[in-house]
Amino acid sequence: MSDKPTPNFLVIGANKAGTSSMHSYLQSHPQIFMSRIKEPFFYNPRPLSRDYLDRWCNGATDRAELLEFMLEGYNGEKIFGESSTTYSHQLNGDCARYIHAERPDVKMVYILRHPLGRLVSRFLYLNTLGWVESDFNTELRKNHQYLLGSLYFQQLSYFLDYFDPARIKCLIFEEVVEDTQAALDEIFAFLGIPPHTVPDDRLVTHNKSKNRKTFDRAQLKFSRDSFDRLMQPIGPDVAAMSEFLGRDLTATWNLDAEHWVERG
Repeated sequence: MSDKPTPNFLVIGANKAGTSSMHSYLQSHPQIFMSRIKEPFFYNPRPLSRDYLDRWCNGATDRAELLEFMLEGYNGEKIFGESSTTYSHQLNGDCARYIHAERPDVKMVYILRHPLGRLVSRFLYLNTLGWVESDFNTELRKNHQYLLGSLYFQQLSYFLDYFDPARIKCLIFEEVVEDTQAALDEIFAFLGIPPHTVPDDRLVTHNKSKNRKTFDRAQLKFSRDSFDRLMQPIGPDVAAMSEFLGRDLTATWNLDAEHWVERG
């Protein structure tokens, strides 16, 4: 494996923040090669399950075979990337520590979505997989992982323990959607490669959640209890991320209860 390149660029999250689409867009640049599988978890400090390897990684039996599968189609591009969003969805710094030990020169992109909007999108996505057993607010109460994925600065802080902030490019999902080419231009400059215009036919949405069961807008509102409980950690986290970025994210993200809480 030592004679093969390993990923020097990662889209680390957040999940349900347009990372599947971004993975595809980046692939169009002639100096970027994105892994054949979007989420190979190559830098995961824990072994992948046999089921995942068989289903998504061509049955790779070890890390060398996984890398070989990831590199199918590689032609010596300067940038070799992958987009495992669980890198930014960790309970501690194990993942960041492992990535730094393996590739201290790696560059990363982190896409942030409205923290409450991301929760809704995550719920709808898990619903398409048939993994939702309860109503929206019950699911949020039962599964702490919903909240964890929206605590962006908490997750980023693990990486800041090991990496210079200059190695991490943060983008705002809503702004990426509004002007995708401008966001890509920022990434290309960040990676030190020439500008590139992504063809319009490539700028399509990937991995968009589709309802397995229909939910109307009212069913996707937060109860007052859910909203208050979630905002206790989300509010300070957004403030910390705003300070890190040097911009007030509440000017972009409406966090007012009247917009998100069900009436009743």
